[in-house]
Amino acid sequence: GIDCLDRYEVVVTVTRSPGGCACGIREGQRIVFDMRHKVKPELSDAPLCIHLMSPVLSIFYMTFDRAAEGLNPLTCIWRFVECPLTGPDHGAGKALAEVTLRRAGTHEPVTKRDLSEDFR
Repeated sequence: GIDCLDRYEVVVTVTRSPGGCACGIREGQRIVFDMRHKVKPELSDAPLCIHLMSPVLSIFYMTFDRAAEGLNPLTCIWRFVECPLTGPDHGAGKALAEVTLRRAGTHEPVTKRDLSEDFR
């Protein structure tokens, strides 16, 4: 059922921000989303930067489809994103982030591909 979406969170963790992001994003900060694509401000410590959040949309476009198939929406292809705002340094200073799936109740990372048993 659709309640399976309440069991997970998508976490965007900044792994690199070498140029001093204009939005104030720093290494180690994170933005946490529920599986219905809403930011969980109580669990997030990064500024809400639309530039860093926009690449995550491609992951969310597949969330419901993959969940319906019992699959983890984050595969090896969708694990890393970068800020699309290149700036005058031609992108040398843009923020990079890792996107992970975790269990909402325990914050334990979920790395297995097949989640069908969780969706029953």
